[in-house]
Parts: sequence; C-alpha cells; structure tokens
Amino acid sequence: MNLHWKDLETDGGQWFGLALQCTMDDGRHRKPPLHLESGDNGRIRLVQECAGSDESVVRFWATLLSDYEGVYWLRGADEAPAPVPASTLDSAIVERHAALPQAQRLPGWSRVFAQALADGPASFLYPGR
Repeated sequence: MNLHWKDLETDGGQWFGLALQCTMDDGRHRKPPLHLESGDNGRIRLVQECAGSDESVVRFWATLLSDYEGVYWLRGADEAPAPVPASTLDSAIVERHAALPQAQRLPGWSRVFAQALADGPASFLYPGR
C-alpha cells in the first residue's frame, strides 16, 4: 500500500491535521482485514477478515451511549490474539521525533503513526470500498 499525506492548515498557517490518500501498488481496491461495521440502535462491531478463510472473526461488539460520550463494550468470543494494526516503532524514530521543535512534534508524529498504520500487517487503511 502506498500512503500519500498532505498537511492541513488553517488560513493563518497553523497545522491542524493530515489528509491521507491510500493507493494499492496494483491499482485495485480491497476491503481492509480489520474494519468497523455499524448497524441499528447504535450497534458497532470490529471485524477481522482471516486470510485463506471465508469466515470473519468478530473482535468485539459495542453499543453507543445515547449521548455519544462512550460505548457499552462487549467482548467477542475470540480466543485468537488480535493482530496489531501498526508496524513497530524503534528507538531511533522516537529519539529523532523527540528532538523536534515543539511546533513540529504533532505533525511529525502524525505522519509517523499514519505510515506505521499503512505498513502494518493488519492495517485498516484502504483505498475506497
């Protein structure tokens, strides 16, 4: 997966986020292996597609609170360990970003985490549906 990012800034030049665009090397679209599904009455579930199987694993179910301030969380019937959606960050990356000036830390870390998600074995970033 290729990840392209663009800094988002206010009219005054203040950084406030990243716009991400994901593309596949082969130009095709794919459903992410880890994705969130929503339904009636504020129900949500985190689902993982398993390679080589037509069956999905439900990692958890939840119901949104009526004021949208949280969720009632229910565990899934899952015995397998959940995949980590991001690649690892080593100490060299941490040290390099810790030394950045204060105004550059949040934009820098945002790019690092976005790239770690794109490079991860169970990334939920994907191009389209």
